[in-house]
Order: sequence, then structure tokens, then C-alpha cells
Amino acid sequence: NLVWTLFYYYEYYLYTGDEQTLKNKVLPLLKKSANFMIHLLQKDERGIYHLRMSHSPEYKNAVDTNYGLASLRWALKTLIETDAKFKLNDKDSKKWREILDNLAEYPKDETGFMIGKDVALTSSHRHYSHLLMIYPYQMVNSEQKGNRQIIEKSLAHWLSLKGALQGYTFTGSASMYAGMGDGNKAYDLLNQLFDKYIQPNTLYKESGPVIETPLAAVASIQEMLLQSWGGKIRVFPAVPSSWQNAAFDRLLAAGAFEVSAKMENGKTVFIKIK
Repeated sequence: NLVWTLFYYYEYYLYTGDEQTLKNKVLPLLKKSANFMIHLLQKDERGIYHLRMSHSPEYKNAVDTNYGLASLRWALKTLIETDAKFKLNDKDSKKWREILDNLAEYPKDETGFMIGKDVALTSSHRHYSHLLMIYPYQMVNSEQKGNRQIIEKSLAHWLSLKGALQGYTFTGSASMYAGMGDGNKAYDLLNQLFDKYIQPNTLYKESGPVIETPLAAVASIQEMLLQSWGGKIRVFPAVPSSWQNAAFDRLLAAGAFEVSAKMENGKTVFIKIK
């Protein structure tokens, strides 16, 4: 779980450009958490690395959980890229590359991404732990050839299984549709969240107060207006057709950019980047 947490710590560096925090705080902890996951790997006769039996949050145990594989892939990719960018010459960089090049593929079936090897998603699941490669990691995205179909299939299957869905389901799926540029679907999912789960004071509860869901909803709304991943800043990437006029002021983007923009009558009229 620490790797997933560190994704957001790493985003602090991406959005502020604070290299000292990256080098002195983020990277040492990311190395330790990646090495813990590497310790859980087993190499098969073909040289492919597999994750041992582990837990996919809030669902089931499995070998090669998509949750674990996505987190480890992101960690290794980030460590390798950071090592190269800052010429750190880390002694483990060769090991990271070898594992990343030979890590098991994400288990999938006719419904899309599974929970893990031989474990399908067959009952309602409020969490999107098996879809982290789509969001927030964006390692599987609709801009990659052939990936839009499996993303749509995985989302449709996950949301079709009713009963255990909760507020966090709707923020995660809204952000995934926003990542595909589908503002209307993202808007519909957020409205379902507001109508069914969010209280008038913007708070939310399940067994008790839950702060993560309202904050995740804020992120989903912002991602309809501004996204930055894969080396690109996307302005108004997923605005629903009902929003003909929209504006935002000084939102941060990856690369430590401060972005402002305005749209009138469905057309962008200015973008300001600092």
C-alpha cells in the first residue's frame, strides 16, 4: 500500500518542482517500498517475474494482483526515469530495468482487467484497486493504441455489478472517464455521487465520516478542467457538453506549471501558463 501512497507524494514533487524533497524524502522511501515488493517476486522458468499471493484491497487474495503489479510497475518506472534524469547512477538501476522488462502482464479476461491470476471480478466491488494502472497511474490509457477498448470494458463490467458500490466508486470512475476525454460520462457519475452520497455540507459517511471521497470528488472535477500526465498538459480535456462556459485560475500542473484558462460558448478563449 505504501507505493500507492507514494504516488501522491511524488506528485507533490511533480507539481511544485521541489527537487530536494524528491531526492531526500520521496526517493529513499520509494526505493524501500519497491524493494519490499521485489522481495515478494518469484521468477518462473521463462524468466518472468510474478507477485506471490497478496491481497487486492477490499476484494480477494490472488497471485499477480493487478493492484500489486500496477504499483510495482509505476515504482520501477519512476525510479528508473528519476535516476536517469538526475544522473544518480543508482546501483540498483540495472536490477530495476531487468525486473520491469520481465514483469508479468496484467491478468485479464473477456470482461477486462481481473483482480489477479485466476481471480475474476464476479461480485460488486466499491474499490478500483484492480484498475490502478488506468487511474491514477495512467500507465494504461486511451491514448495508447488499442487500450481504449479494454478500459471501457473494465469500467463497464466493474460498474455493472451493483450492491457494494459506494461514493469512492463514483469519484474513481468519473476520473477514469475524464482521462478518456468523456466529460459527459464523468459529469453523470459525479451527479450520481452528489445526489446519493454527498451531504449538503459536502461531507460523506459510510460506517462513519469519510474524508477521502469528498476530496477525491474535488480531484475528479479538476481533472475535467485540467490534466497533466504522460508529458502533456491538457486544458479542458473532459468538459461536459452542458458546460459551455467554464474557467479556472492558477491550478497546478505537472512540471511546476501554474495554469489558468477560460472557455466561452464551448471554445477556449485563453490559456495562461506560468
